[in-house]
Amino acid sequence: MEKTKETGDDKNPVVAPISTGAGTKPNIPRHLRNNKQRQADWELWAFIPQCELWQAVALSLDLEPPEYPHEVRGWPDEYERRLKIAAAHVESNHLAHNKVGCENVDLPVFSAWAQTLGWSLPDRFPCAGATQPKAPSAATTKKYLTKQQIITAFEGLHFTAEQWSKYLADAPKWLKVCREQRGSKSATALWNPVQIAVALTGSPGNIPVKKLDAVFVAHSFLKHWTDDWRDASEYLR
Repeated sequence: MEKTKETGDDKNPVVAPISTGAGTKPNIPRHLRNNKQRQADWELWAFIPQCELWQAVALSLDLEPPEYPHEVRGWPDEYERRLKIAAAHVESNHLAHNKVGCENVDLPVFSAWAQTLGWSLPDRFPCAGATQPKAPSAATTKKYLTKQQIITAFEGLHFTAEQWSKYLADAPKWLKVCREQRGSKSATALWNPVQIAVALTGSPGNIPVKKLDAVFVAHSFLKHWTDDWRDASEYLR
């Protein structure tokens, strides 16, 4: 039975619980706990393709979004800074948003866009082209592309062949995340064409999806990447 004590006057006693000293930890929401406890739950977010813009910004800092944005408390100034930048880029169409509503963004596209700004992202932040192949045999038939194949495929889409050659040789951050294997004296660097195509839909390319569809149809060496490209770009259609 719960112990109680009486307070107040004789006519209006107030009954209150008495602490027994065996209390439990308070149920503090994740976003109000210390840094270690409010880390993003990547066991969940790694499998969620889309979310609201403010949630994507929170995840970019490895912070677990609360249920509502007004519940954010005590977060670093970098969160507000990134949120303002992201909102401005959505407003100016430099950051693609979901056609269902401007508050929703695709996390892989957000990742590629953030890389163009030099933002650091958590290792498990969803990246473009990270979906699993539909059949086990697909992994054995797909091959990452060489520098020359990338130039052949994407020449004229925002960059000339000469510009592509330059950027592939010394990749900026947005392009570096699309590289699957670094080059060496004995081997060429290898690239993921789906990640490159998704990155080109945002800033600075803003290439229409239909033009990128044509790239995957026009070149035989991209045949086995068509399904992956369809999956990665589905929300843009």
